[in-house]
Amino acid sequence: MKPNAVARALALALMVAGSAGLALVAQPARADAPAAVPAAPKLHAAMRSLWQGHVEATRAYALAVKANAQVLRASDESTGALFDALA
Repeated sequence: MKPNAVARALALALMVAGSAGLALVAQPARADAPAAVPAAPKLHAAMRSLWQGHVEATRAYALAVKANAQVLRASDESTGALFDALA
């Protein structure tokens, strides 16, 4: 009879702990809540533009390096091995 009481107490403790854990989960934002507005909109726009330019330039550079490596690999097999090691 005692093991049954221990099992019930354990089950009850797990249910209480589980329901307490649900209260700690972050609630999703309400649909009617306004979107967060940055404190400094001009700074935010400038930083976003800077980041976008950085991403575009980095991507263009990476594609140019890859294209150049493919041209060199096709023209010179000895140099191609070097670029294969770097790729």
